Amino acid sequence: MMRKFILNAVFFLIVLTIIVFLIDCITISDEYVIEKTKNTSYHKIAWNLNLINHHPEKIRGSIIFLGPSLVQGGICDSTLTANGIKSINMGINHHGKEMELLFLNKILAFKPAKVYLHLSKYELTALHPMTPLLYDPLTLLFNGQSFNVPFLNFLFHRISFVLDFVLWSFTHTDITKYFYNEYGVVYQKTEFTNESYATIQTNQLLSPDYKNGNYRNYIRHFAIKFNFIFNTHSQEIFVLKAFEYAKDQNIKLEEIYLPALMDAKVKKDFDSTFYCSQNNVVATSLKSFSFLDEFFCWTDQNHLSRKGAIIFTHELVKQGVLIDVSKR
Repeated sequence: MMRKFILNAVFFLIVLTIIVFLIDCITISDEYVIEKTKNTSYHKIAWNLNLINHHPEKIRGSIIFLGPSLVQGGICDSTLTANGIKSINMGINHHGKEMELLFLNKILAFKPAKVYLHLSKYELTALHPMTPLLYDPLTLLFNGQSFNVPFLNFLFHRISFVLDFVLWSFTHTDITKYFYNEYGVVYQKTEFTNESYATIQTNQLLSPDYKNGNYRNYIRHFAIKFNFIFNTHSQEIFVLKAFEYAKDQNIKLEEIYLPALMDAKVKKDFDSTFYCSQNNVVATSLKSFSFLDEFFCWTDQNHLSRKGAIIFTHELVKQGVLIDVSKR
């Protein structure tokens, strides 16, 4: 009896998954995505889609930055443009290489001068929370996603968006106009005080690298390679796909490293131990971040403040790290 029950349960789950998969293949419109993400912590998704759909001329010849909140609040595109480097910050909250790949694919046809992806310090183990809203399962699988636990979570999360979209389509015949800001940088709102910054101990900032003798991180380093549970391998494939697609369209693509507080306070000279690269491509980075070792440059241990972002961006210009290909 137990064996029959288990077999029936497995069969039911397989059938349910197939039904969910098929429903998830319904395409969700950009208008719905904009309505769901504007005025939320993911409002840069709405901003990006509005830019692509209504202001594509701004993308042509521009340097585009894609990545998580570190990019969104750390690269000041208005500062770059003011220094003659036409650029657009398309970073959005939260990590997810599939999101960078999605927006890269949407802008390639508009011929940006160059695109920068964010180079993460650590391996990424999951999908972006908004991936179920923007990807259908076939597209996600085609771009390198494995059939694993994160993908199953994606399937059952997406169906709620799809069903809500179907209802929304019948009740929202008029699309409200989205307010468009000129620049894409979104600064972090809080900052350290001089006193709180002074209390930070450098030994608390050291990278949780398994090589430093931290056995918990030693175990994690190998556990996250288990592709059925974690999405680490798929995240690496998304990056490789991005380079492949950019090369096919003859668009220059690089990864750029943004510093964490530890890079300014502990590490004074940049080297490859600062990050965990997903491929063998050399990343764009400054060689030292000691100029950011001030309390007003940071909002927390990973994010630059408004002042920090402007100082960092000015330093990129000053050191000529970003080649102004938009003038070529």
